Amino acid sequence: MVRTSWTCWLVTRRSCFVGISLLSFSRVSVSSLKTEGGEVFVMLVFVYGTLRPRWGHELGRKLSHQGDFKGRAFVSGALYDYGDYPVAIPSVVRGDQIHGELFDLDAGSSIWRELDDYEDYHPSAPTESLFERCETRVFLASGLEALGQVYWFRGSVEGLRRIESGDYLVDQSGRYGSSASADCD
Repeated sequence: MVRTSWTCWLVTRRSCFVGISLLSFSRVSVSSLKTEGGEVFVMLVFVYGTLRPRWGHELGRKLSHQGDFKGRAFVSGALYDYGDYPVAIPSVVRGDQIHGELFDLDAGSSIWRELDDYEDYHPSAPTESLFERCETRVFLASGLEALGQVYWFRGSVEGLRRIESGDYLVDQSGRYGSSASADCD
């Protein structure tokens, strides 16, 4: 199997920052895997909440079956409890980390649409979306770094409880004795 990677530039009428509605250039990293069956284009997705495989959500299980698990990882950001699920916002504060898992997914897979629907992200109407999917630097536990898609919250976190650990599974198991575990095999 041979893997090649490149970065594409997409011109859109949005950016990954709430409140800005200008033409922007978005980088999208795409990798090409050459296998015996032909060439497959893949993108990385970082999940940090109810889509983590150990949480047990149906779409998280589908993600773990269709995607290639790359490892435990973190992004620079802050995590908040929104009730039934967490929300994440980017952060430039040193030490602010959100823990989750990174997966490779076929760039043309229908699971991207399912993920967008689940996260209430509408690429054609980002200002009407609860989350926005943006390419973000992801740091793997192994020490490697990658560019992956992350669903960032577009609303206000004022009044929400911050999840200090940055790990939703740890937070929920500590608060409610959940069977969800932060370990990912």
